[in-house]
Amino acid sequence: MSPSANGYQVRVAQAYDAVYQRALRRGAEGLGANLDMSGDRYIFLSDLHRGARNGADDFRRAERALNAALAYYNRLGYTLVLIGDVEELWEERPAAVLKAYPRSYALEVQFHRAGRYIRIWGNHDDEWQYSARVHTFLDPVYGRPALRVHESLLIDVVDGDTSLGSLFVVHGHQPTRRPRAGI
Repeated sequence: MSPSANGYQVRVAQAYDAVYQRALRRGAEGLGANLDMSGDRYIFLSDLHRGARNGADDFRRAERALNAALAYYNRLGYTLVLIGDVEELWEERPAAVLKAYPRSYALEVQFHRAGRYIRIWGNHDDEWQYSARVHTFLDPVYGRPALRVHESLLIDVVDGDTSLGSLFVVHGHQPTRRPRAGI
């Protein structure tokens, strides 16, 4: 293994350790989640990369399938967990993306209002790490309660009264952050 590869592995490990420690602190503050295998249902989705319905928007082809899945899982009472890169904000502005997919967002809002919506930001939608950006762009779409977008999530997994461990959910981009584009 080359020294540079080893250095990269060390940086990756340090970045994930730091994210995990922050998740542990949030869990200690009551900001984690619970998954009871005896009855809870979760659906995890990642990397939608919704764009502005132009030629560069790969999500257009998946919209109908996603909308059908969201309606189905909502009807069955699942908790929706979106694990980053929900919007493609490296190529588009937030307002353009939010305007392009009103039906998809309306379906997500149903989960949010039912208290079954968890959102994690990724590298392509890292605007949402800033609460002011969430307030400006996402709060008008999702309404009350105010939407919280997390860096990661620690989910305690139980089966009734038996602890089974935990899931650490993160988009996985922390070691490879890009420079801010100033959107």
